[in-house]
Amino acid sequence: MNAPSFPEIRYLLSESDLIAAQRAWWAGAIRWQNMLIVAGVMWAIYAIILIGIEIYSDETPEIAVLITMVPVAIIATLVIILVSYIQAKWRAKRAYREHKALSEELTLRWNDETLSFTLINGSTHYPWGDFHCWLDGPETLLLYQTHALFNPLPKHALPPGAVHAIISRLRDAGVPERERFGFIRYSG
Repeated sequence: MNAPSFPEIRYLLSESDLIAAQRAWWAGAIRWQNMLIVAGVMWAIYAIILIGIEIYSDETPEIAVLITMVPVAIIATLVIILVSYIQAKWRAKRAYREHKALSEELTLRWNDETLSFTLINGSTHYPWGDFHCWLDGPETLLLYQTHALFNPLPKHALPPGAVHAIISRLRDAGVPERERFGFIRYSG
């Protein structure tokens, strides 16, 4: 299926666009399955410590003490997740300040074969099938080159229908969608 083509789209990537992109990346990186694993590992470490105390001190820890570690592990996991979410904004601001090309005008073009980005320093052409995956965030469409390296496309800079057209081409090329939090997918 060929999606409609769009003319050149010119825009400036702002610091807030990069923050939105970093938060969308974070939502794609955080998986509920991983959260359960972290909480389970923390609980297991605590259980091993309690068993070690029992073996070396001849005291038997009560099962209630072991069970109370479950909510503690869950709360600690949530704190780790919250801190990483807050750090996403700091990382985006720092990257925007350090990488001068992010503040230059960018030209986006695409056709049935490729998607192209052009900056003052040069241009890059990506065949649709070369993308690792894509994520449709609330404010930004992310096109991943690897699991961590992505090209952000702020939705406010794209004309109506452009996000759907890009996603259609990615799907036609067999590029998988990256879910937010391990289960939320694009609904368009």
